[in-house]
Amino acid sequence: MFLSSAIDSYLRLDTFEKVLRAIAIVFIVVAIVCICVVGVIWLVNIIKAALKRRRENPKEKSTKTPLFRIVKNNELKFWQKLLIRIGIFLLGFVLYMIIISLITGASGGQILSTLFKGNFGSSISIWSLLRNTFLLFGVAVALVPVFKMRFWNIGAEGQILVGGLATFAIMKYLTPALHNMQFLLFIVMFLGGILAGMLWGVFPALFKAKFGTNETLFTLMMNYIAIQLVRYFCIKWEKIPGSGEVGIINNVFGSEYPRVGWISNNFLSGIFGNGNYVVLLLLVSVVALAMYVYMKYTKQGYEIKVVGGSVNTANYAAIDVQKVTIRTVLISSAICGFIGMLIVAGVDHSLSPNLAAGRGFTAITVTWLGNFNMVLMLIISAILTFFSAGAKRLASDISLNASMSDVLIGIIIFFILISEFFIRYRVKINLKKKEKEELVNASNWDFFSILFCSDDSKWNYATIWLYRWNNYRKGRPLKSRYSWYYVYGWYWCYFRSIYLWS
Repeated sequence: MFLSSAIDSYLRLDTFEKVLRAIAIVFIVVAIVCICVVGVIWLVNIIKAALKRRRENPKEKSTKTPLFRIVKNNELKFWQKLLIRIGIFLLGFVLYMIIISLITGASGGQILSTLFKGNFGSSISIWSLLRNTFLLFGVAVALVPVFKMRFWNIGAEGQILVGGLATFAIMKYLTPALHNMQFLLFIVMFLGGILAGMLWGVFPALFKAKFGTNETLFTLMMNYIAIQLVRYFCIKWEKIPGSGEVGIINNVFGSEYPRVGWISNNFLSGIFGNGNYVVLLLLVSVVALAMYVYMKYTKQGYEIKVVGGSVNTANYAAIDVQKVTIRTVLISSAICGFIGMLIVAGVDHSLSPNLAAGRGFTAITVTWLGNFNMVLMLIISAILTFFSAGAKRLASDISLNASMSDVLIGIIIFFILISEFFIRYRVKINLKKKEKEELVNASNWDFFSILFCSDDSKWNYATIWLYRWNNYRKGRPLKSRYSWYYVYGWYWCYFRSIYLWS
């Protein structure tokens, strides 16, 4: 009776399902454990075999040739490089628009319209685009000599800040004495910004030249000191206690010296009009032209190139490496301080820890992407400024998050970097020796053998296997010149001759 009731309860549906579930779980656990054990044993055996081979043949090197190999590409012409840059940039721009459209639901036309309105919608936005482009370009110009010398100056941000700080202090304390002599005030502001930038750059230069310290870390740490120094004086000079803001310097509001020291409004305003940034653009252009002449046609520029190429070569040529290092860093930091002066006196007319607005770091990207070419650096500066201003307009018009805007600008920069890779390098496909010999030994009249057996031709696995199949299927050689695969070969080779330039 007891046995029959137990059997009946066991055979109930719910109990039976539970038992099956338990069995399945146990089975899965056992299987996983077995697989793990077998996998560990397999890995141990592989490691043992590898160690054994290494002990037996310690100097043996692998002769396996990789399928793909990256080689330098020095055969591209100027127009080919230009097409690659434009094509990859447009690809990045399309991806930029697609992502924005997926996030916000805006159409492509709306995104384009917003981008152009943010930069060309009014005269103010156009002047703002030009102003920010040339400021970024000016910082990139400052980094050219130190980077050519292989002195990795990451401290442009701090040098801009201290240059702006010195300019603001001069405008604040010397305006009462020099408000009737604005030209002299501009000269003092110019010298103050330059000297402050040089002061911030001389310490990394001295320690690099004398003690061989790491200039990257040194200049980077100097940025943080500059930020806190500016923040201290912002609190010291704050307009409203507790606000941490100094307000607009020498403005009509709360001052008896309206707009004294403002470059864009007072200096040469009778020639260029009121409210534009022509003077700022001219000053940055003069600095860029002077840097180009300095690097290309002067003895000091040649010494910078020699030191950047090889310190040993410079010493052999009797070049004072320490002197060149200090001098070059001082020139670079002086230009950064000058840009800080322009920002305070010609743009912001105020002081804040965000004065440089990341231009010191963005300029590093501009300098490297432009390959020290002034024209390319200016174009890249304009592109980055265009998207930065457009991102702000997108954030306001189609409710795009400002952080996402910065991410999308990073995507554009990434694609510009990709274009430089494809310009400087190319991917080469390594063929099997047997495949190459088969093609070389083919009949002379055959189109494939003429085209693909030359040393400078472009090899393709699909074409090679097609040829082999045609030539060796059923043991019969390729006889007809007008078969479908022969026509295919003509079209295929024509396409590759257009697509692969070098």
